Amino acid sequence: MSSHSKTTPKFTFHHEKLGPMTGIIAPDNVVQFRAITFATIPGRFKQSVLADGLSGKEDFTKPGYACPHVFPEDGAGGGPFPGEVFPAPSDEFKCLILQLNIPISCLQSVGSSKLPVLVYIHGGGFVLGKIDEQHNTALMVEQSLLDSQPIIGASIQYRLGAFGYLRTPEPGNGNLGLNDQRNALLWIQKFIGGFGGDSNRVTLFGESAGSLSICAHMLSPPPPSGPLFHRAILMSGVIGPTTAPILPTDANKIYDMFLKSVGIEEKGEAGLKHLRELEVQKLVKASAQYFSSGALWLSVQDQEWFGNNAGSITWNRIPELIGNCEWVDEIILGTTSFEGTTMTERFASVTPGVFLYGVTAQLGKKGAEIVSQVYGITPDMDQNLFLAAGLRWIGDVIFDGNTIVFLSKPIANRLSTNTPVISVSHNVYSEKGLPLRLRRS
Repeated sequence: MSSHSKTTPKFTFHHEKLGPMTGIIAPDNVVQFRAITFATIPGRFKQSVLADGLSGKEDFTKPGYACPHVFPEDGAGGGPFPGEVFPAPSDEFKCLILQLNIPISCLQSVGSSKLPVLVYIHGGGFVLGKIDEQHNTALMVEQSLLDSQPIIGASIQYRLGAFGYLRTPEPGNGNLGLNDQRNALLWIQKFIGGFGGDSNRVTLFGESAGSLSICAHMLSPPPPSGPLFHRAILMSGVIGPTTAPILPTDANKIYDMFLKSVGIEEKGEAGLKHLRELEVQKLVKASAQYFSSGALWLSVQDQEWFGNNAGSITWNRIPELIGNCEWVDEIILGTTSFEGTTMTERFASVTPGVFLYGVTAQLGKKGAEIVSQVYGITPDMDQNLFLAAGLRWIGDVIFDGNTIVFLSKPIANRLSTNTPVISVSHNVYSEKGLPLRLRRS
């Protein structure tokens, strides 16, 4: 079934359906198969198509292409990591890849008991992210072996920015990034058994935009073949007022605005023709500028994805709708103690006065007074002190607050009787042991 090279850290495995596959051994007891194509892209702004094989490829030892986006230059923003090429090679039509990390012992005895599978969806605000050392599940798999509870780990890529989330006038081509993720999960359901994985024990976990994506999957009816995952871990992000799926009418406005931002005067399908001919980096830049303006690339409430709920998914209904997702057996919700630090660059130039003016416009005078009192923000305070307080507020509003709402709404009521729901808060600055607080509903 397999052969182990003593001269190079490689491992060749023969999959019953896919044929021979060579991966690297990293760490010593884990085989990593890199850049496995799970779907093809027939054209820009087209739905991806599930791959039914490997197209003759056998070498899975090298990193694949990233999906086009602006690559961060600093480690805090996501890279680059030591030894990585910067900027990473990207290709809009060859970037739908996944990485598998599998215990060698599992590959050597595929016919024995099947292992549970953890599938990771990366974050990045739907505008950046790729499979790299930050999103590598190999160490998790190694730890699972040390704990005598072995797993298979996977990471997936999906189209970003306008490539994945711009809704065009062409019917059936909305929510492209989400459909990419679904195809990755379909690929895993189809082939993971041949690697020794259990397709009936798949846990989907993601951070930030990855977590929001999982919420969208839980709001979408599963395919006729059955659920694509059975447990969910939502880290640093559940859908709330600022991240709920938008209506098609709003998506149409974004489409028209995006056309203008790249210099296309025509609208509708005529504009789409020019958009498909546009140089890829111009689209990348425009996608990043849309995000930098304070807007988010969000899913759209079309029937193809959201079924009968399309058009009626308001943020305050989402906990109830996810609570009715009976095919998910267990859920973990998690945040860190200071989520707002991820917004430092975007928030650094905001002054206390401007902040309070904006809060007053959104929440009214009484609401602004409460925010000012709770977070200690005054119009003439020191800018550095304000930055810390303002980022705390942003973290609470975008991340922690939504998690609390989820736990207090019907999701907790329904799941607390049938399904374990655990809330996790992670404090990286804790001085006393394991920096976790657990709450079981």
